[in-house]
Amino acid sequence: MSSSQTTNDASRQHRALDAAYGRALAFRLPDLALRPAQALAFAEHEARAQRIAVDVDGLTGPMRHELLQPGREAAQEWLRLRDDFEIALQPKRADLDAVARLDAQIAQERADMAAELDGAEREWRKNPRYEQIDDHHSRSRHLFDEFRDKHRNRNAIMFALNPFYWLLMALVLVTECFINYHAFNQFWGVPAVAFGSTVVLGVLLALAAHEHGKLLKQWSFRFGMQREPMARRTDWRLFGLSSGALFLVLAFTGWARWAAALQAIGAQAQTSALGDIGVVAVHPLRDVMISLIANLGAWMVSVILSYNAHDADPDYMHATSQYRVARRRWNRARGKLLEQLRHVQARHEKSIAEKVQSAETRRRGVTRELDMLEQVRARGAAIERDTTAAMHRNLYVYRDALLRLGRESHGSIAFINVATQAPISLNEFGAMPLTTPPLFLSAASF
Repeated sequence: MSSSQTTNDASRQHRALDAAYGRALAFRLPDLALRPAQALAFAEHEARAQRIAVDVDGLTGPMRHELLQPGREAAQEWLRLRDDFEIALQPKRADLDAVARLDAQIAQERADMAAELDGAEREWRKNPRYEQIDDHHSRSRHLFDEFRDKHRNRNAIMFALNPFYWLLMALVLVTECFINYHAFNQFWGVPAVAFGSTVVLGVLLALAAHEHGKLLKQWSFRFGMQREPMARRTDWRLFGLSSGALFLVLAFTGWARWAAALQAIGAQAQTSALGDIGVVAVHPLRDVMISLIANLGAWMVSVILSYNAHDADPDYMHATSQYRVARRRWNRARGKLLEQLRHVQARHEKSIAEKVQSAETRRRGVTRELDMLEQVRARGAAIERDTTAAMHRNLYVYRDALLRLGRESHGSIAFINVATQAPISLNEFGAMPLTTPPLFLSAASF
């Protein structure tokens, strides 16, 4: 076949398709509405027999046949135009079917991926250990969300649980050692004992400051009347113990500094051939005050640090800490599952991408035809919907006319149930739901 003949055939097919497409979109439904006067005239004709048979769909013979005939004719006309369009599409039908088949395969692949992911998740949840971890994570998350809502989405202050916080406290301890070591060494005269005493008192001061800062920040929570008396007494004892530790540190360092100063004065009291040369003036009260102020300063720095490192609501801190621990355990437990889920997802997504690429390749050759097909399908759905709705309204209008004649006849017109051959009242006939028979019997294949 020559190229010119092939071109002519393609042009002819395009013209035929355009013509069929234009006729299908140009189709307009006739006026299918049944006027009340027309309905009454039809009803009078049916009522002449004075015996009206009603089937299970609530329809009489004329309702099922004559009354629906205009809708059937409109449906047949549309189906004829649609079939003409379908015939004009036949040269492209293979490509259109291939696109539809690939789209269906893509949808099925996505459904299979979702089912496999869900199955893997369910299988993993059967593990008792994972179920326990997941349950603990859910409960801790629920408690954390409750506190977060209570505090208006404010994050809890959790710096007190950060290792860097304790590093800063350790720096305060080192500073405390620098302040007191000289006096302790001068007092004891043994460096090891002086160093040990300095470290012990430094740790004691740091812990006291930690508790003071925490209790001051959470004062309204820990010492409020809403708290249990036993819990309040426990916190009061802790506050007293911390204050006692502070007093012990200050008292011991002050006494050691005073004793060291007296020792220095005693050592300089001997007569020297050089007179006052090389003699250092020692003021015990001044030395003690400087030492106490330095120790109090270290304590205040630690208290301020502890105060700002704690949240005002210790329960919120506890809930946040529990949730973080549970979240880490949950993430570790789900690590293998997530790896499996990613593998399943990647495998299906690779297959989906290949099918999408194939569908796009086939779609590019029939883009125009696909657009036409979608518009004709949409037009057909609208025609079927409007026709069925019009026929349904006509059935109710006609039944109202029959009911009117039945009431005016004073019982001379009988309504009979076809299934039981028993008479039915006007109220029963009027209450029966009307089922419109399908008019577009062959539309499902399009």
